[in-house]
Amino acid sequence: MIIAVCSNKKDFDGKVCGCFGKGRYIFVADTKRRVVKIIDNKNFAKLKVGAGVKSAELLIKLKVKKIGVKEIGDDAMKILEDAGIQVFKNVSGSVREIIDHLSTV
Repeated sequence: MIIAVCSNKKDFDGKVCGCFGKGRYIFVADTKRRVVKIIDNKNFAKLKVGAGVKSAELLIKLKVKKIGVKEIGDDAMKILEDAGIQVFKNVSGSVREIIDHLSTV
């Protein structure tokens, strides 16, 4: 399974970003292969409008199945739901904690 979490720190102990799409980094964990990619999301994060939509489109291409976020806009949420991606809202904690939790639910 592939899980994604956004953070402003390039560190597994960094906290989940407050708003999906605005996180500087996107951690994409493949729990089956036990591999994590850290994607630099600064170009989308800097957008005044559409950061969530662009990030959602990227995660669809990466075949993400679950995402942990604190907050997410309606447009990005709809795109992810339409793609069959489970979105877990109002999560808090470190990137590591969220990936570990989502890999068990």
